[in-house]
Amino acid sequence: MTTPTAAAPTIPREYRNQLLRGSTGETIGECYHRHHEQEEVFYITAGTATFETEQGDVVVKAGELIRFAPGEWQQGANRENSRLEVLAFGCTT
Repeated sequence: MTTPTAAAPTIPREYRNQLLRGSTGETIGECYHRHHEQEEVFYITAGTATFETEQGDVVVKAGELIRFAPGEWQQGANRENSRLEVLAFGCTT
């Protein structure tokens, strides 16, 4: 066995992640919103999410992800007739 030569990177305390599950009609987040000092990444593990953005709706399917930089408005929702599973990652900048 070899010994690592460099310390493993640390995850900032401000880093958050969670697995979200939603039925038809449920949203990701409580409202259309933005974070001034946090970026977010949503990876769809099952189903299809539709994100409302300033540029219009963006459809993200299983196996795809979407990133929102600080200050970008968004809200995700399950508009399909199937279960939605999303890994949500956020980190302050």
